Order: sequence, then structure tokens, then C-alpha cells
Amino acid sequence: MDDVDIRKKLPYTHRIFFPFPKLTDVQEQTIPVILSKKNALIISPTASGKTEAVISPICERMVEDCNGEFDSKKLLVLYIVPTKALVNDIYKRLENKLDRLNITSASKTGDVNNFKIDHPQNVLFTTPESCDSLLSRHPQILKEIKFIIIDELHFLDNNFRGDQLRILLQRITKIVNNPNELNYYAMSATINEANEMCDRYFKNYEIIISKGSRKINFATIDAEDNFIKLEKIKKIFVEQKINRAIFFCNSRRKTVLITKKLIDVFARDDRIFEHHSSISSDVRKHVEREMARTDNILSFCVATSSLEIGIDIGNIDAVVLIEPPLTVSSLLQRIGRGNRR
Repeated sequence: MDDVDIRKKLPYTHRIFFPFPKLTDVQEQTIPVILSKKNALIISPTASGKTEAVISPICERMVEDCNGEFDSKKLLVLYIVPTKALVNDIYKRLENKLDRLNITSASKTGDVNNFKIDHPQNVLFTTPESCDSLLSRHPQILKEIKFIIIDELHFLDNNFRGDQLRILLQRITKIVNNPNELNYYAMSATINEANEMCDRYFKNYEIIISKGSRKINFATIDAEDNFIKLEKIKKIFVEQKINRAIFFCNSRRKTVLITKKLIDVFARDDRIFEHHSSISSDVRKHVEREMARTDNILSFCVATSSLEIGIDIGNIDAVVLIEPPLTVSSLLQRIGRGNRR
């Protein structure tokens, strides 16, 4: 099915979600599968358009069921992501587009909650932990669920949060009115043994793999004395005119240490930020806003895995890996933050 045919099958949503002339590979592969009401695991590189590939055909099905006049007051879509920051980012990206279709949406995390129990919105963006809370306190809210989307599944799998998610999905299946009509869509970066991972969460699915490619310019630098001499980084940044960068560390302690050293090296304490799970919600949002600015002002952020996934903080010129990432998946996610535009 080519681009034109796919757009014809999205009469309500394609202009909203795909205003550009060409769909990406993952979109061309995924949209027909979701329109055919099949479950799917979508594997594709970061910034390849996975989110729109999934949410657009789901919205099309929702609106089509109401003949273009969507006014349901039921929670129909549960969109689960690993982190609070990513919940905020995706909600911000999609809220206006959903609103244009008269589809209401909300976000629910430990930091922010605008979900209305007595008047539930149609789409809820949340984390496994907040979903668990909702399921325990207000299980009736989930009875009409039609779609469950799991973003960045590889980030949750094979740890205690993946176990929590698996049990949550089993509990939801027992609550919903029509479990056989419930569709699951999971998204992931490139992984090995995709079938084995997906089988832990739902069955009867198709695997969609969109490899894509992005050219990466890279360099290795002798850190010396555990990155005490960050002047080497400064020299490269000045030569290459790099004003926006993320420095990834594997721990909060190293993040704090590198932030202090960067402030000393660049002699700037106003445009060098740190981002990790221990900072307050207000500070985290401030950092994300500052990093997403569209001007060319110097903006450096030292982060743990809190900025590893999904969050759109604009066009990053360079990614610096202070330490080797713990997994190959983490490596791909971190370098994928760079030059998303």
C-alpha cells in the first residue's frame, strides 16, 4: 500500500498527523496493520515517527465509529510510557491534535494529574505506577478501554517495572467489557528476541521492523582523570560551533559532578543544567523548556537516563557519553537524541 492509498484510509486524521508530503517507512508499515485491527509490536529507531504511526489510525477508528462526530465521554485509550517526563512530552505533543478531532485527553503521573474520574477523557497518558493506582482505586473507569499503547517497551522489560506492567495488563483484561476486542500496540527501539519480549505482555501480534538509518559523526576522547579536564570538549565545541548538547551519565552522583565541572570549564552557571529523577517536577520542566528553545543560545544539559527516551527537547547538536551506557539499547537511545530535526 503506497502513501496515497494510506492517506485515503485516514480521511479524518491524515491532515492533522501527517501535514508533510511523505510518510516515513514505519508509518507506511504500521498504519494498515492498526486499521485492520491487529495487535502489533513496532520496532523502529528514535525520531522515526512511531508515535504518529500508532495514534493516527487509532484515532481514525475511534472517529469512524462515531461517523465523524466523536463525543464519547469514556476512557478508550490507555497510553503507557516509562517516565513522567515522557508522559508530559507526549501529552503536550498530541493534545491539540486530538482536540481537533473532538477527542479529549489527559495526563496522570505522580507530578501532574488532570484526569477526571467523574468525567473521564478519551485518551490517558500515564506511567505504569499511576496506572496501577488508577486501576486499584477506580477500576470501573477502565471497563470501556479499546486500545492499550505501550511506548518504549524495551525500557520497562526485563526488570521489576516490566513485571508490574505485565500484571497490570492481565488485571485490565479481566475488567474490560470486551477483552477480545482490546487491541495492544507496543513500540520499541531495536532489540534482540522481539517475539520473546512481546509474548510477555500480549499475544496474536505482528512485528513491524523499520530499520531506517542516520549518519553519525563520532569521536572518542581521552577523558583523563575521570573527565576533570573537560577543556577538550570545550575546544571541540568551539571549533564546531556546538551550542546545544546533552551529556549522559549513568548515575545522579556523576551527573552532579559533571555539571559542576562544565560550569567551571565554560564559565557559565546560567545555561548548564542537570536533569535526573531526583530533581523537582518544576525544575525538570524548566530544564526541558530551556533546552527546547528555538534560538541558538548556549544550552547544555547533563542527564541520566531521564532524558534517554522520547522527550523532544529540540535540535541537539551533540551528544556526549561520559560513561559507556549499560546496554546497547541505551546506547542507541542516547545517541538518537542528537539532531532529531
